[in-house]
Amino acid sequence: MVFIPPKRLPTLQDLKQILANSQSQIKDKALYQTINQLIDRISVSRDIIVGDSTIVDNSLNDINTIINNIVNNTTGTGGSSSATFITENDETATLPNSLRLVAGTNITFVIGGSTLTISSTGGSSADYVVLSDGGLPTPLPIDDGFGNFIYVPYTP
Repeated sequence: MVFIPPKRLPTLQDLKQILANSQSQIKDKALYQTINQLIDRISVSRDIIVGDSTIVDNSLNDINTIINNIVNNTTGTGGSSSATFITENDETATLPNSLRLVAGTNITFVIGGSTLTISSTGGSSADYVVLSDGGLPTPLPIDDGFGNFIYVPYTP
């Protein structure tokens, strides 16, 4: 037969009644006191364990509610219909307003623990300067006739 645990934890007060009915407090006082103390201490431990698990269950339920609010974009604690998320992978199926962060040319992402480092490699070191007429003592910038300067590449 399969063991089916009780729906609630048993109290230990019935053990106190059994101990009292055993008449051991008259026959062997030391044994009676020892068993009585064991029942009391186990009762206290049981209450602590049950109480702590209730606190943990309530905390997990609160966390689950917050996550559901964020994922489902519901209003209330933690979420809203306009919330956006930047993600490493395409997660639009579970987070409809999420945006996938993708590295462009010469850009790499390095993920280490809880840190994302963006690194740049290669690329040009050329700068651009305004084209001038080369006049002395002060050169004048040259524009395109519409007031826009003309820029030329310059490599230091």
